[in-house]
Amino acid sequence: PREEARRGPARGRSAAPTGGTLTSIAFDASGAMFLGSTEGLGLVTAGGIRWLRAADGTGGGEVSDLVVDDGHLWVGFARDGLSVLPIERLR
Repeated sequence: PREEARRGPARGRSAAPTGGTLTSIAFDASGAMFLGSTEGLGLVTAGGIRWLRAADGTGGGEVSDLVVDDGHLWVGFARDGLSVLPIERLR
């Protein structure tokens, strides 16, 4: 952990949002966990949490709700509307 703090996050992981609040959690059929926060969307993997934001193509910033339906993640944003994202694209 100390070494990671000096080098930055490991490959395939992005730094966790700071000062954010967890707003929602959803699971897909394979057991993958998605996190919604006031700072963006997180995908929990074996290597940690990969945080995605509007610049990553999610469609918005502050996540207010998550729903998984037939291979898609529906992401409700507090200020940016709704995105329907193919789960395979997020992995």
